[in-house]
Amino acid sequence: MAANCGLHMQPSFARHYIPQVEARSPSGNPVIHSYYYTKHPGMALNASAPPVPPNASVQPSELTRRRLQSITGTIDDDATESDQDIPAIPAQQGENEVEDELSEQQLRELYDSEEIDRFLNLFSAYVTEVRLPGSSGPARRQTNESRLDVNEIMVEPKEGEPEEDDWVPIHGTPEPSRDVPTAPKAPSRYLSEHIAQHYIIPYLPPAPLPPPLFTFGRLRVTTQRLHLAVEPVYKPFFADLGQLARWESRRLSFVYCVLFWVLWWHNLLLPSLFFRVFYAIIRRRIFPYPTLQELRQRRKEVARANVFGDAVRARLTPSSPFGIQELWRIFKVFNKPKVDKAKNVMKDKGKNREGVDNARGVMPDGNGGQNPNSELGGLPAEETATVLDNSKDIKRDKDAKRAILQTVGDIADLHERIKNIAIWRRPTSSYVYSGVAFFLFLVTLFLPAKYIAKLVYAVGGIFFWHIAPIIAAMPAADRARLPPAFNDIPSDADYAMELISQRVASGLSIKPPKKPKKPQNRNVETISIQSQTEQKPVDWKKWGERAALGKAWANDGKRLFTGDEWRQTGTWPPCNPLMPEPVLLHGMPSPRVETHTFPAQHTSAPGLITLTPVTFFFTPLMSSTAKVTIAFSDLRGVKKTGLLQGLSLRWAETQDDKGTEKEERFIWVGDRDELFARLIGPNGHRWLKV
Repeated sequence: MAANCGLHMQPSFARHYIPQVEARSPSGNPVIHSYYYTKHPGMALNASAPPVPPNASVQPSELTRRRLQSITGTIDDDATESDQDIPAIPAQQGENEVEDELSEQQLRELYDSEEIDRFLNLFSAYVTEVRLPGSSGPARRQTNESRLDVNEIMVEPKEGEPEEDDWVPIHGTPEPSRDVPTAPKAPSRYLSEHIAQHYIIPYLPPAPLPPPLFTFGRLRVTTQRLHLAVEPVYKPFFADLGQLARWESRRLSFVYCVLFWVLWWHNLLLPSLFFRVFYAIIRRRIFPYPTLQELRQRRKEVARANVFGDAVRARLTPSSPFGIQELWRIFKVFNKPKVDKAKNVMKDKGKNREGVDNARGVMPDGNGGQNPNSELGGLPAEETATVLDNSKDIKRDKDAKRAILQTVGDIADLHERIKNIAIWRRPTSSYVYSGVAFFLFLVTLFLPAKYIAKLVYAVGGIFFWHIAPIIAAMPAADRARLPPAFNDIPSDADYAMELISQRVASGLSIKPPKKPKKPQNRNVETISIQSQTEQKPVDWKKWGERAALGKAWANDGKRLFTGDEWRQTGTWPPCNPLMPEPVLLHGMPSPRVETHTFPAQHTSAPGLITLTPVTFFFTPLMSSTAKVTIAFSDLRGVKKTGLLQGLSLRWAETQDDKGTEKEERFIWVGDRDELFARLIGPNGHRWLKV
């Protein structure tokens, strides 16, 4: 069923959105928690759904396509915590009526399109580097989230950590050997240590990467994810419990009160709980598509999460990361060596150097009687201290911020995995968990209450007296290797990567194509508001294909006039890989080769990137031959870099016996997100997301 998510999505979907909810910044936007599960288009949804009138049109959302094209912009939302405070754009007042009249097929396409958009946005924001597990290279490090938001304030890296554009080391954390214990200890001193060293540690997964650095942009993204995962579940639950406890609705509270005591009398409270869990999992299997009301409610939840994340960042972000006093201190620190150098030059030219030196108190080494080991001599200690100093307090503060951010992210991942169990993101695992829930329902239903109580106490005692000592006996590095709960279920970021890989491998377009809009009768105010909100992004892929076509025509015409031979049929790669379709002699069949062209700026020259199903080409604008040619099988790593949408490729030639890796850097790439997805799409399962 998971494979159908990518294989049965049609390229042309009828799409219809509410702009005040979808107009969000794609930079770190957590619009990722989808309750929709993609199924075959032939599956019926609602037989009673009325048909769409001939004059009704479902318009695609330009705002959603904006955030797929670029993740550098930010569109502010005026939405608030209450549903009534979310503003509506006048141009979209009749859209709810159009959605009510959608047919079954159009509703399916609407659900699938919004799910694809959400996961494409997540893919752009969270997956910025992939590596092969066995690839080599220098031990470098980079965070695993996008850094294209120029407003993010980066905390200074800790001592010993690499710079921003370095590669993440896959084996950066030392992994304990399977044969040698992690720490030399007396053999068989404790039974828990013996069990941990010989039966648990050797079979643990590799050590995870260190948590990413703390940034305010990353804090905003994480709080949005946590709010979207927690608030729609816990807030209604506790609100309903409060209403029942206060007897605000006497009839409803009376019904639940009687039901509770009846189940308690017959020892059916625990079986009812497990049956409710089983029903929650199996419901999405039977009814994979939510109702239109659930879809609209989900949009409001996303809008509230976005507003909450922006509010957290606005409250915690200072107006200026460095005060005026700190800027003055930094200026004096960097200006001090230049002043000292100028003074030394003047002293060397003087006739009475020794006298001048003695008068000024300058020692022969030119340090002015100061500590020769000090690079900032002459400045008091209180003036040389800046906010960039790596003191113990600052390090402790950085570690605390990083740990808090990592904990919040882990909580959001746990809720995402639990939600993905219920919506069958990975059917095999959902079958297992639904079977476990049904088995517990049967056990608690037929087993007497006293045996259930004894079983619960036994499980708690085993964990407290036997499992906890084994975990405590493991070193801290090995405890970090313990897999999280529900590790077999993908998080939303993992599922986004799988979805992109499936679509690329099946030959589908990564982004659903744009459908033309039908003109509607709108007043001047409505048109002005919509024109300000919906600004079309630059289609870099289209401009790249046009540039490739013009360059190929120019090169072919030059060869025609100079008498050079044209490209021969059946040879690939051609001498000029810029042409999306090879230009052949008239009357000869042209081989159908799928190509994609992107403008790019290499470290050496600007040019065009051309992708075929198996090869990566880069051809400078002033050249007719490809300067960089990399087979997909030779790729070892792909990473997004810099604030200008750069890209780095690490590859190794298969014929090279030494196995040395090479690296190609592109300062800027048009439509980098689609290029990144297509590079890792055909073999997405073999990449390690770092």
